[in-house]
Amino acid sequence: MTEAAGAPDRGQQLRVLCLEDEPADAELSILELRRAGYGAEYQIVSDREGFRQQLAGADFDIILADYRLPGWTGLDALRLLQETGKEIPFILVTGTLADETAVECVKQGVWDYVIKQRLVRLPFAVTRALRTRDFQRERAAAEGERERLVLDLAERERKYRELFELANDAILIFEPEQETVLEANAHACELYGFTREQLVGKSLKALTRDVSRGEQQIADLLRAGRWNNFETVHYRADGSALDILANLKVIDYGGRPAILTVNRDISELKRAQEALWRANDELERRVEERTAELARVNVELTRARDEWQSTFDCMSDAITVQDASFNIVRSNRAFREMFPAADPRRVKCYELVHGTAEPPENCPLLRTLASRRSEICESFEPHLDQYISMRADPVFDADGKLVRIVHAITNITERKEIERMKSDFVSTVSHELRTPLTSLRGFVELMLKREYSPEKRRHFLEVMHRETERLANLVTDVLDLQRIESGRQVFRFEPVSLAEVVHNAADLFAGAGAGHTIEAEIPDDIPLVFADPEMVRQVISNLVSNALKYSPEGGSVRVGARTERGEVLVWVSDEGIGIAPELLCKIFSRFYRVDNTETRQIGGTGLGLALVKDIVEAHGGRVWAESAPQKGSTFYFTLRFAQPERETTAA
Repeated sequence: MTEAAGAPDRGQQLRVLCLEDEPADAELSILELRRAGYGAEYQIVSDREGFRQQLAGADFDIILADYRLPGWTGLDALRLLQETGKEIPFILVTGTLADETAVECVKQGVWDYVIKQRLVRLPFAVTRALRTRDFQRERAAAEGERERLVLDLAERERKYRELFELANDAILIFEPEQETVLEANAHACELYGFTREQLVGKSLKALTRDVSRGEQQIADLLRAGRWNNFETVHYRADGSALDILANLKVIDYGGRPAILTVNRDISELKRAQEALWRANDELERRVEERTAELARVNVELTRARDEWQSTFDCMSDAITVQDASFNIVRSNRAFREMFPAADPRRVKCYELVHGTAEPPENCPLLRTLASRRSEICESFEPHLDQYISMRADPVFDADGKLVRIVHAITNITERKEIERMKSDFVSTVSHELRTPLTSLRGFVELMLKREYSPEKRRHFLEVMHRETERLANLVTDVLDLQRIESGRQVFRFEPVSLAEVVHNAADLFAGAGAGHTIEAEIPDDIPLVFADPEMVRQVISNLVSNALKYSPEGGSVRVGARTERGEVLVWVSDEGIGIAPELLCKIFSRFYRVDNTETRQIGGTGLGLALVKDIVEAHGGRVWAESAPQKGSTFYFTLRFAQPERETTAA
């Protein structure tokens, strides 16, 4: 599928229903939408009943569903949605999805699908779905209005025809000289609002006020002796006027001349004609509006095409469209920037990507030509110095002939590095857990098998206590980091005396290591900061602990703070082994530990500085470090001033 929805509407508020059995995946999707500028309120469910309850209880703008769910699938959820009759865009966000399955999903009514490894597509898919939904609603409303107008016009015309063909005529017989009504039918009584007794004997002049015209018509009729018809105005008993089409003829009435008049009420006909004229005018106006709307739709389609091209060029993956001979037909900006020195029209893709004269065996283009289906592979390309993921998707014409191949390249070097770091983290944590547990088990077994003096037992218990604290700290760091990154950590902000926190930290670590001195460099009158006091203590404690740990030869550890450019700058410096400048950008990453001969002898999980970074950024501050090998390190972070009018809040 192509991403032709354009840029998301920044600031638009969305109500999102996430159908996902992995909450972390759902939260990643919501995070991607928020990064794109959407405001997202969301609910997460994974089972049928929960999904039904959410559909029944709330209205959502978009549904993001995993395809594979415990005991059911995203298509099952789509059918439940369709049964409700609600028109909510339904997008699959799944790990993998075969092309045949994707086609079937679209046939069943799925609006779009996004692979979890490419969540950057999600905002564009959501934007396109929302705009498509809005366009469909507007188009349905316009068509409904047009149909209503057509039906209304047809109804008016039907009534007019029915009135014209089946109208009840008022028939009167009157004496020509005195114009006295001799007889009247029931329809005449009903038309004029008189009883038969009231109408018979009444002068015709009482029904019409145009006396001179009536007399002239009667005189002409008597001379001609044939039917004469004309339009006139009559009045009912209540004084209301009637448009009448009068047809008159001289008849023999009991041996004397009389006039038969068939009066047809054409008031409704005249009103219907006027309404028809107005309807015609309205229809012409609607046609003009529809024509203008179609012109706007055409402009929108043109804009959508341009947006697709813009989206194609803005995609971060390097994408090419190639023919069956591996000639590059079209490439996006990312591909051209990846190979700026090459002309894509004059070289083969595999020459640029693999640096070979022929496509290698693992080339997905070659495999797609053979299998006629999508192929994916990952490889390390030495001449690019990158790990890349490649995907080739075939494009067929109406006759089933493979005419194009869409080839996408994703730089996964960073992902591979994260996987390596996770592996190192698991190894490190396993080691960090095993070491204190081994120590604890050893001391427990000794105390169970032998009797020791109270002093010896106390020594054993103190060692065991330190090891349990070490375990607790490790678990606490992992849990704290997870809570902060998942948004579940509660921060209680209040005005905090940074001088007090710094002096307490200096006192706490005063005797922590032989050869170390802890110095506090902070004025007592430094302004209060707006922060969570416990979190700030944890940040300073982590930094001081690191300074002591990575200063194995001892030395001075200084903790200080000062005001600078409208905020408070806090620092912790040491005289330890230091860090290479090129590694400073990585030390705040999760699981990362500087790997050299000196650091291998020092325990740690690589979580302390990551926790420091998350806490400081949650306070709206910045954190960084300055260091050089064997020259010590200085870690800085900033905090905001406490404003007197600000209240204590929880984030």
